[in-house]
Amino acid sequence: MTQPNNISTRVLPALGGIASSMMLFAIAPRAQAASFYYDNFSDGTSLDLIGDVKTDEATLRLTEAEQEWHRAAAWHNESQDITDGFETTFSFQISDLRAADDLYYGNSVVDQNGQTGGDGFAFVIRNQASNAVGYAGGGQGYSGIANALAIEFDTWDNSQDFATWGNGVNEDYGLESSNHISVQGLTDGSYGEYPRYSLGYTDNIVDLSNGDIHEATVRYEENRLSIFLNSILALEVEDLDLGGIVGADNALLGFTSGTGAAWQSNEILSWSYDVPDSSIKGRSRSLLATPKKVPEPSSVMALMGAIAGAAAWKRRRLCKTA
Repeated sequence: MTQPNNISTRVLPALGGIASSMMLFAIAPRAQAASFYYDNFSDGTSLDLIGDVKTDEATLRLTEAEQEWHRAAAWHNESQDITDGFETTFSFQISDLRAADDLYYGNSVVDQNGQTGGDGFAFVIRNQASNAVGYAGGGQGYSGIANALAIEFDTWDNSQDFATWGNGVNEDYGLESSNHISVQGLTDGSYGEYPRYSLGYTDNIVDLSNGDIHEATVRYEENRLSIFLNSILALEVEDLDLGGIVGADNALLGFTSGTGAAWQSNEILSWSYDVPDSSIKGRSRSLLATPKKVPEPSSVMALMGAIAGAAAWKRRRLCKTA
């Protein structure tokens, strides 16, 4: 009977090690409370929705056709520490472009490039004390929010409006197109969509409003903001003091959108957010891995029971043959 005892002394510590490792595996990801993941938006209990935002089709539909001069916002309701960097990825779809008839000229409303449907949406990082939604139209629901950074995915050229309502400010009113991404740094809560607030801009991108599903990744690390569109680096802004713009170490994250006399459906289909591991803080790396579901404790215990049962069965066989 010494053989079973030897088996026992070898198997039980091993089981203990496996159990400890599995429990650590189950607990460690839960400690990263700052990370979150929405594979759809059927459950919006962790979101603050402003305006007529819809989640009835498990997407986050910020605006839709026939919502004239509408503004909307959706915020994850837990603030995040933005000082150590982060990476967030979201998929979106812009479709169903329409316009009202222009009341003054009787023509369908289009921008100076003949584009209809507006105005796009923005991913926004804002101070918790600032306004939760801004202006409609070209303001995309973020303009007017103080102490915020807005990354706009813009589908309308507002150059003529900027020139008309620019209050004599000398700036490049041509810094706009019907399809662009711009990083807008907002500190004073004024009309933040104007080119004077742009920290980085590109229109060398795919058509945002072609009805396809696109994926954007926003990465902030070591004062560098990188924006990827469909896995391609679209825009990068160096020496960006995000905490200085927001005016705090903690911020709320979310999406805003707006329509004018032209409309479209702006939908967010999924959204993930992750922060760097403190053990590798300060190193340049890709922060975000595809979120994995953590095994429930019941599943862990069931697997541990199966291992222990197999060991007991082996022990009984050895006792019978001894």
